[in-house]
Amino acid sequence: MRTQLKCLLIGLAGASLLAPAHAQWSPSPTLDMGVNYGQMALSQSAIGGTRALSKSSNKAIESPTPTVSPAKAKQPPFNPRFKSDPKVSKLVDQRFARYLASDQPNEEEAAAMVMRDLEAGHYRADFKKLLDANGLAANDLIDVTAAHYAALWEVVRGTALTRAQVTSIRNQLRQAMRDDPELAAMDDADRQEIAETFMLHTAAALGGYRTLQARGDKKLLAQYRDGVQRNMLPDGPDLKSVSVNSGGFTSAVPARR
Repeated sequence: MRTQLKCLLIGLAGASLLAPAHAQWSPSPTLDMGVNYGQMALSQSAIGGTRALSKSSNKAIESPTPTVSPAKAKQPPFNPRFKSDPKVSKLVDQRFARYLASDQPNEEEAAAMVMRDLEAGHYRADFKKLLDANGLAANDLIDVTAAHYAALWEVVRGTALTRAQVTSIRNQLRQAMRDDPELAAMDDADRQEIAETFMLHTAAALGGYRTLQARGDKKLLAQYRDGVQRNMLPDGPDLKSVSVNSGGFTSAVPARR
């Protein structure tokens, strides 16, 4: 089985790649991450939610203090918290495993191997370290989204954000998303599905980045960064053209010294 799965994962396999018990890394799948909303196999309602998250993020960057119309002010605010349902987690895990195994000769066997990693908690544990380091909650979609952006920032820009910067992004997202009717319409299952899908794919992308860093392959690392920006953030924000200050993302990028 190890021979058949030798090319599995990578930059899609997360930090668990680094453990000797896991499949060896191969560079071929990293050249085009392909992790857009549809390929993450979200439900239609959750896909709508991710696009609403992205739109709100871009609005927050363009307008740090968004105005709220009187009609929207009467609507109940978006509640990012959710109660976790093991059935939703299982569905997210199965979709993620199928995604990672989709280009393997023995897809069923490859998916089973990924499921064993998931059941051992490798991917969620990796993402939880990021949440804990920044004082964020795993059952809060905005907290998870802020951590998602922080991890992708590290991949695309090559430097990690400070806890204060991640907090500023979280606060900015809360303000921008509070009165979004599309987000307010999501139920617990939608919020959990998006959050846990972000957790798994983000942990995989970050693990792949760190693996490439350790290999010292600058050309492949540059391709990987471009692929992550293009395919994991298809609707923005463009992390290469924004900066982060006390108010969160800003479209002004400081001049390089």
